[in-house]
Amino acid sequence: VPPGEQQTLEHLKRIWGLFQDTPGFDPFQMVPVLGQILVRAETQQMGRRIASGLAQKAAARTIRELLAPETPPQAAPVRNGKVARALPAAFSRPDGR
Repeated sequence: VPPGEQQTLEHLKRIWGLFQDTPGFDPFQMVPVLGQILVRAETQQMGRRIASGLAQKAAARTIRELLAPETPPQAAPVRNGKVARALPAAFSRPDGR
């Protein structure tokens, strides 16, 4: 489960736990309310936006994995105890900063 989805699941579990700990809570009273919420146009639009965002993230992750090099990036060279910049010599300052 991706981290964002895992966090959402944890939030839902905590909310459900609060409901269960509430004296007099009857889960069957939630069924009609949930049914009304699920058929609302706003809920369906939100679901489409969430699904679209998840699909875009999955596509981006797949493309990144296909196009990314197999080798890990190399560390930047160190010069005089400092990480050397990747600027061309024409843009470097004479004092090395």
